[in-house]
Amino acid sequence: MPYVNRDENRKIIALFACEQYENQEYLPDDNEEILNFGKPTEQEIINQNARDFLNETDWMVIRHRDQLALGIPTSLTEEEFQQLLLDRQAARDQVIR
Repeated sequence: MPYVNRDENRKIIALFACEQYENQEYLPDDNEEILNFGKPTEQEIINQNARDFLNETDWMVIRHRDQLALGIPTSLTEEEFQQLLLDRQAARDQVIR
């Protein structure tokens, strides 16, 4: 018999075994919101994967630009670097806030 608290967007933010606060709402155990509470949405997973990819490839962009600025041979070819930039932009385009 879970009781829930919701935020201003009506998203469940807490579950309780019994009524503890005003404005709590009772939901049955088999309610889909209860079953999915705490699980990331599909979009949240996409967002996290995109952010991880961007964080994991930051160093490659920085290294390439540093190598160009220093006038030394780059670790990536120009084609590889352009593809990396396209892949990073595609990751950014997937993120929805």
